[in-house]
Amino acid sequence: MNSDTNFKKILYLIMVLIAFGGCSSGYILKETVTKSSEIPNITINGHKLHSEVFGSPEKQVVIFLHGGPGLDYRNALVFKELADEYRVVFFDQMGCGLSERVKENEYSLESSLSELNGIIDYYSKYKKAILIGHSWGAMLATGYISKYPEKVEKAVLMEPGALNAVMLEEFIKKSQRMSFGTFFHMIRTKMVSIFYGDTDAQKDYFSYEWIYGYKGDDNPYLDYYKDRKIPHEVKIHWRFGGAASERIPQSVFKDGKIVFDLTTGLDKFNNKVLFITSDSNKVIGLKTQEKHIKLFKNGEMVTIKDSGHYMFIDKPKETIEAVRKYLKDE
Repeated sequence: MNSDTNFKKILYLIMVLIAFGGCSSGYILKETVTKSSEIPNITINGHKLHSEVFGSPEKQVVIFLHGGPGLDYRNALVFKELADEYRVVFFDQMGCGLSERVKENEYSLESSLSELNGIIDYYSKYKKAILIGHSWGAMLATGYISKYPEKVEKAVLMEPGALNAVMLEEFIKKSQRMSFGTFFHMIRTKMVSIFYGDTDAQKDYFSYEWIYGYKGDDNPYLDYYKDRKIPHEVKIHWRFGGAASERIPQSVFKDGKIVFDLTTGLDKFNNKVLFITSDSNKVIGLKTQEKHIKLFKNGEMVTIKDSGHYMFIDKPKETIEAVRKYLKDE
């Protein structure tokens, strides 16, 4: 055996040890609707989506839109509490959570809006729906209101990231910080991901570990949370959607430029919109939401004290109370 072969083997062993050393949250990839018939699902635009509904069919429909892109609704089930007065719909967006994984060229902002339109037609075809969106879900809700203002009664927007190209550029600048520690974590996580099944499984694992696996104080995601600590409940997901997380943001870039505006039709929406923000989010907290609310004709802002980006986890009672009050307002 020559020295070159020995060197390659030693190098590979070192890479494996580095990859597995200190990298793991014990994250397990769950089966999706295409692998398990026991998962409740509906079919929208030809794709199976994991979906659950709470509340009587005769009640007005409230649709929850989770964040990401690429997350799921598991840690937002606190909104089930609204089912005493509303029919509350949850669904994992295409390629996210337990929903079907699709070809990568099918993920885009437009396909996400089309999917939401299909959801509303499925659950609330003959009556306007109420939308509750968190983070990316609030961005998606805004884009939908712009496109289909006649289909939405009310909307609760919890800290949307960016609503137009200028704000998206600002958001990217705030978010894309890379230290030696985060860079090493990214490489290590990428290496571990190759041991996870098919391409979708690898990307799903990588997305989760990239956000939650790094323990360093220089983790940029910590700036979203109260006291720069990620609550355990925030990390509870069925399964990340790696391809959706990657491809949907890419879809707003054309020839290297951002082509993105979720606000073009907001002038046609006259109903009041509720913005809910935290007082601890340093990335897209109160200052960002004060800019966002000005883009709507009629907006109200509620700040949940002592909370971070997941205010409904930090302060569930206060968040639900704010939502109930707004929904009851005429």
